[in-house]
Amino acid sequence: MIHTIVSSKNFDTAVHEAVLFLKKGKILAMRTDTIYGFVAKASSTMADKITEIRGKRDLNQKPYLLLMPSVNMVREYADLSSFSKEMLNFMHDLMPGRNTIIFPKKEKVEYPKGNTIAIRVPLKKDNLFFFEVLQNFDQPVIAPSLNEPGQDPMNHPEMILKTFFNKVDAFFDQGEVQSPAPSSLYDFTNWQGKPKKLR
Repeated sequence: MIHTIVSSKNFDTAVHEAVLFLKKGKILAMRTDTIYGFVAKASSTMADKITEIRGKRDLNQKPYLLLMPSVNMVREYADLSSFSKEMLNFMHDLMPGRNTIIFPKKEKVEYPKGNTIAIRVPLKKDNLFFFEVLQNFDQPVIAPSLNEPGQDPMNHPEMILKTFFNKVDAFFDQGEVQSPAPSSLYDFTNWQGKPKKLR
């Protein structure tokens, strides 16, 4: 595993390296817009690999949410054909930001399977490094939290290195992070005057 401590001196190089790893289908440990996560290109294959690393036995578990670089990309994956102007305006009020939205999914989208898709578009101010990686990769990623079954998400580099050394391809270390409140979760699949807030 490659361990890179991200700083102002190597910022651009670290972004470039992270993007190359993602393009090659690698799994990274890195901080997202919230906490540290397993970051990889959004696909069933990568989702299954991450599930195995996390020690989950059920590969048919609920799909991971997708993190996208822009609201425009959301339109490529979410089926907004039946959305009213009010619904679209509400969506734009919530995105980008720490809000995850469950949408109807377009049939052509391979991951996740099923009829719905959960998406979040991170803000630049929440983590510039992850924001730049996402912008330069220009594809959706999955990023479930770095933790073992039944354990809290890991936020300290030493613990991440000890637990997942050689289980991921690279670790982009941004130091210890405080665990923020989870993103808000909205369901746009059953609109009844307003979206249902699940969290």
